[in-house]
Amino acid sequence: MTSTPADARPPPPGGLTCEQVLAELPDYLEGELGAPTVAAVEAHLSGCPHCATFGGAYRAMVDLLRRHRDAAR
Repeated sequence: MTSTPADARPPPPGGLTCEQVLAELPDYLEGELGAPTVAAVEAHLSGCPHCATFGGAYRAMVDLLRRHRDAAR
């Protein structure tokens, strides 16, 4: 198995790595990111099926927790 040198790989979707997108997800879901970062995160999520799947599950969990919190009030 051969590996591709890092400088020969295409840039990640949206210019962000998966790790960078995961770090931004909480603020993305809270609407606390600036427009350029939102665009980069959304481009990455559109082009990375792994992050899109995780991001969707993360959003669903956050939504469920918010509904639970609101129902308890």
